[in-house]
Amino acid sequence: MSSRLKKWHFVAPSVLLSVIAVAYFTAGPRVPMDNDQTSELAIKEQESEKAKESAAEFGEEITVGDVVITISEPAPLKITDSSIDSTGKFPNVVIATIKNQGSAVFEAFSFSLGTPIIDNNPDAFCEQLFPMQDDVPAQPDNLEIEAGGERTFHWVYMCEAKKGDPVSLNITVTDTKLLALKTAIK
Repeated sequence: MSSRLKKWHFVAPSVLLSVIAVAYFTAGPRVPMDNDQTSELAIKEQESEKAKESAAEFGEEITVGDVVITISEPAPLKITDSSIDSTGKFPNVVIATIKNQGSAVFEAFSFSLGTPIIDNNPDAFCEQLFPMQDDVPAQPDNLEIEAGGERTFHWVYMCEAKKGDPVSLNITVTDTKLLALKTAIK
């Protein structure tokens, strides 16, 4: 009887450990772990959080919820700020206007221009600039747009590319809405 008891003492803990291990490695949490980018659950979560992208045209009125956005065709800009080296680069300015047609305040805190991308040349790069010059007004201090109000934003970007190279501009309107525009270096 003592050998049966010893055997039972050994089998019971090993079975218990096996059950715990199976439960631990198969059940797990129902949320992606930190830095998890590849699991099915993480991919589904990323897709649900991704902003919805819409193609847009320069100069057209784009309605997003209660706001109407107009984005000007990029125009070449002469940099007058002597601290910015624009040698071999092409500065362009884009002007965006947001009109709030809703009955509540629109908070334009997420409204921004992403860094432009040169479509045909992965080695070319663009950067956003904030030159201190009279012909480029600073961003508005107050990003809350009252019902019936509007705000104008000026963005300057400079690309080390060739004139005529195709450029993609992405403008984030809200956390869930992204406008994609195509143009060329001016």
